[in-house]
Amino acid sequence: MKLAAIGVGVSVASWWLVKQENSPASPSGSENTSSSEPGASTVGPPNFPVTWNGDIPQNVDPSAYRLSVDGDVANPLQLTLEELGAMPSVKKSLPIRCVEGWSALVLWAGIPLSYLLSQAGAPAEFDHVTIESVAGYTTEISQIVVANSNTMIALKAGGVPLTLDHGYPARLVLPGAHGLDWVKQVGRITCSKEGD
Repeated sequence: MKLAAIGVGVSVASWWLVKQENSPASPSGSENTSSSEPGASTVGPPNFPVTWNGDIPQNVDPSAYRLSVDGDVANPLQLTLEELGAMPSVKKSLPIRCVEGWSALVLWAGIPLSYLLSQAGAPAEFDHVTIESVAGYTTEISQIVVANSNTMIALKAGGVPLTLDHGYPARLVLPGAHGLDWVKQVGRITCSKEGD
């Protein structure tokens, strides 16, 4: 009897999770977005699943947005979307894989993370970099992963600016890692030396 009840609970939870993945962001997450703001919409290409783990989409004012690059660096940065858009960028078709079983090959466009750190004067040797969303969700990556030319802060997916669902205005692209580590709505990049 108890096992049957647990089975029903798991089935309901699984149905809810699938429903959330295939639905646009909740109205509270997309509140006050405008279709005139590039990338702020919750609809449009690319058409691949959306999963928010441990984070929820935030309304981001593009004119007020700043990407901080700080920590153990010589020249901390506060970058606007316009400044990010003017930086050298790369385009790569890379797969994103979710722990829930789906995967998609997506054309990403953005700034290599190594370039952003070099502009901030990161030391030649450091222990890790913490990527943090505007809502506080984080992941840590090593210097070796940062050096991968495909590790980037993406501004576009599928040839168009990121939608809110997919992490507008900027998200981490982290080849080889599960999608839950691809932080959406990146707001801060912090470089840390050994022992920090």
